[in-house]
Amino acid sequence: MKRKVRSTLFFCALAASLAGCTLKLAVARSAAGVLDDTMAALSAETDIAQGREAAASLLVLLEGFIRSDPENPALRRAAAQAYGSFSFGFLEKEEPDRARNLYRRGLNHGLRALRETPGFARAVKADLPAF
Repeated sequence: MKRKVRSTLFFCALAASLAGCTLKLAVARSAAGVLDDTMAALSAETDIAQGREAAASLLVLLEGFIRSDPENPALRRAAAQAYGSFSFGFLEKEEPDRARNLYRRGLNHGLRALRETPGFARAVKADLPAF
């Protein structure tokens, strides 16, 4: 009897953990479409200070979604665009070293998105002229 209870508890715990992963993945995947609208709203922001603060927060939010769904090319593309836009718009002149580091992070997300996109995986691994 104890064994049956233990195995039932084990399978319930397993099902709950799998359901949590599935839900987290579903949220991350559905967020990709909303992020396009969020980035458009950010681009239209007329208050520069508000835009800078929002853009910095967006970078952290994107990184969180990517941790939940690292193979999602839409999230990776959004991160590449966001890092490039933030660096160019707010850091390029005043903080060039920081901008360079964030450009690199954006580039890495962009290349990862290409690797996850059918047809580009081989091109990303090729040398620059072949790419």
